[in-house]
Amino acid sequence: MRDTSPTARQARITLDEISTLPAEVFGPPLPRDPRIRRAAQALINDPSDARDIGK
Repeated sequence: MRDTSPTARQARITLDEISTLPAEVFGPPLPRDPRIRRAAQALINDPSDARDIGK
């Protein structure tokens, strides 16, 4: 049986509204310099990569 309480109804409405929103990208923007951007993207792709900047 469906919960018909005001709280449950509000939760359903809120979830319905959220589901219609466009996806948003969270986080800081990537650097514009292509060299730094590649390094930043490499860290995003594999945060455990322990290479230093010279490799």
